[in-house]
Order: sequence, then C-alpha cells, then structure tokens
Amino acid sequence: MLPGESADLHIYEERYKQLLKDILKGDRQFGIVLASPLNTRNLGSLVEIIDVTKRYPGGEADIIVKCKELFYLKKFISSYDADSLYPGGLVEELLFDDYLCPKALLFEFEQYKEIRDEQYFFVDTITLHQLALKLPMSEAEKIEYVKCSTFESRVSYLRSFIKYLKLIEIQEKNTYHSIYLN
Repeated sequence: MLPGESADLHIYEERYKQLLKDILKGDRQFGIVLASPLNTRNLGSLVEIIDVTKRYPGGEADIIVKCKELFYLKKFISSYDADSLYPGGLVEELLFDDYLCPKALLFEFEQYKEIRDEQYFFVDTITLHQLALKLPMSEAEKIEYVKCSTFESRVSYLRSFIKYLKLIEIQEKNTYHSIYLN
C-alpha cells in the first residue's frame, strides 16, 4: 500500500485476531509486508486501523486500515514475543517524501481522464503520492514507483505510466468502435 491508501481487511486467522486485540489496546498501528516474489526489497507499509466495521462471534473482524508510511523489513521474527502467535520484525523506515505534483503531470492526468470520459477537477495542491493513488496501479507498478529514489524519477515514472494508460484507453475505444460497427 502507498502512503494515504486505504484497504478493507477481514481478520480471521487466530494469530491476526490476537494481533488485532493487542493493537487495539495501543496505538492501532501494525506493519504489512507484501508477500510476493515481486517484493525483492522486503517493502512494507505501516498501517493504522481507521475503523473496525464488523465483529464476528468467533473473534473475526472486518477492519479498514490506512497506510501511514513505508518501511524495509530488515529481519523477520516468526513470533513477536513469547506469548504472541503473530510474527514481528526489525524494520527501517523508508524515507518517501511527498511534493506537490508538477502542473505538466497534472495536465497529462487530466488528458487521461478526458479519454476515459471522466471529469477531473484540476487542483494545484495535489501531491505526487495523491496522484499515484488515483491511478490503477498493480502491486508490481506500485513497487516500481516506490523504488524511484528521486522526485524527478517518480515524476518520470508517473508520466510514462499515464501515457501507457492513455494508449490502452485509446486502443479499447478503437476496438469497441470497430466491434460496434460490425
């Protein structure tokens, strides 16, 4: 998850039911690491529980979490402490600064929305990360975005990604139009 991104989670495993119980007593934050071969750098998201939307009789729960920041998992620990069923780890904060989005990139995004026949209200104060959250990025694409180490490389990545999305939208419209005419 990228900073500012929210997700709905269903907590059903015993270890995570115990984690939920423990963190609701404290600061309501925990880490999620993407378990995927794509995540070669062990990137993770520090998330905060925004809401517990439903509790079930067996201790299961539906929750909403929001990513606060990113980290690297330096060491995985299979049990957080002697009494816990859930894992833990040693982490290092990933400094992932956010800056205002350049107007040229916002213009590219606005063109993409026009192709999709969606309205986007041009806002000068949107940040680069906020723009990234508005794009339909896969896990792999989010990882590539996070790997960009400079502001310029992030802008370049998002510009290329938006151009790619625009091409796909145009191709889909052309295909639909060709099929419709038949």
